Amino acid sequence: MATPKVLKMLEERVEKLERRVIDCDPTKEPPNKSSITEVLLNVHTKIQAAVASREKLSVLKKTDELDRYLDAEFQDRADLTEGAKLQLILAEEDRIRQVIAAYQRMEDLKPVLDSTHIKDAPTHIGKVSALATIQLEQQEQADEQTRNLHHLLATYNDQVNTISKQLLLWDSILTSKLEQQNTKTVPSD
Repeated sequence: MATPKVLKMLEERVEKLERRVIDCDPTKEPPNKSSITEVLLNVHTKIQAAVASREKLSVLKKTDELDRYLDAEFQDRADLTEGAKLQLILAEEDRIRQVIAAYQRMEDLKPVLDSTHIKDAPTHIGKVSALATIQLEQQEQADEQTRNLHHLLATYNDQVNTISKQLLLWDSILTSKLEQQNTKTVPSD
C-alpha cells in the first residue's frame, strides 16, 4: 500500500490539476466543489442521454462491430466448416471464373499497353486535338449544307407542286374549251 505521505502528495497534485483545469484562483473557493472526475462523469452522462435519444447517433455505437465485420481477416477467424467453405466457393464459382477470364484477357493485352505506339500517344495529343477541331468544324459545315439542301428540296417540291397544279388547271380549261368547240362544230343531224 502507498504510504500516507505519498497519498497526500498525490492528492495535492490532483487538487493543483483541478485548479488548473477548472481555472480557479487558489485563494478563492472554487465555484463547484465537485472534483474533475465528477464533472467529467456528469458530462459523460449528459452526452449518453443525448445520444441515446437519437437513432442516428445510436448507430455509431455499432461501429466497432461493423469494423470487426469489415476486417479482411474476419473470414479467416470465422468458424466455418470445410463443407461451408466448399459451398461458398461453389456458390461463387461463376464469378471466380469470370474474374480469372478477365485477368487472363488483361494479361494477354498487357503487351499492347506496353507497345511504343501507346507510350507515344501523349506526344500526338496536340495533333489529335487539332484534327478533332477540324472534324467538328467540318461536321458543322456538313450540317449546314444538309439544312440548305433540305431547304432547296422543299422549295423545289413546292415549285413542282405549284407547276403541276397549274398544268392540271390549264389541262382542265383546255379540255373544257375543246369540248365546247367540239360541241359547236358537230353538226346537228
